[in-house]
Amino acid sequence: MTTPRLYDSPEFIEIREIDEGDFLGVHLVGHVPFEDVDLFVAYQCGDWLDRSELRGYDVTHTYCRKVPIRTEYGVEGMRFQYQDSPGRGAQAVTRVEANRDWERWCVNHPHELAQTGVHKDTVAEDQGQLAIGDFIYLCRSCHDDYNRRFHEAYLERMRGYEASNA
Repeated sequence: MTTPRLYDSPEFIEIREIDEGDFLGVHLVGHVPFEDVDLFVAYQCGDWLDRSELRGYDVTHTYCRKVPIRTEYGVEGMRFQYQDSPGRGAQAVTRVEANRDWERWCVNHPHELAQTGVHKDTVAEDQGQLAIGDFIYLCRSCHDDYNRRFHEAYLERMRGYEASNA
């Protein structure tokens, strides 16, 4: 007969939308084994998983750090920045994120959870109809590709502007 293991809740940080908005999930400090994540969710997160708009949760071992959100008005708050390997100021976390609904899946990879949304006015017209509200949701690799193409288009516009003013 095996002795049941007692449950010790790991240290965690809540993930919320900006300005103390909707609950998105938690960061468990360190890379917690997946079976312990299941226990944590069962004991600590039942209230947010019981809500009807949620579709379970996704778990990722990653590294994150908090960085300021800078706008034209100064620093407006903090956000989490994720990376695949250790880096300056980043700590190991187990990211437990609520899978709220189908809107958060990448438009190009329907089985990849979207990491971010970009405004529909900043993408090619052929993807504009894929917007949910005013945003198109992308996974990390699609967002990296989007950023590269957006930057290249910006540089091309700047070269045209400089040539016309020469």
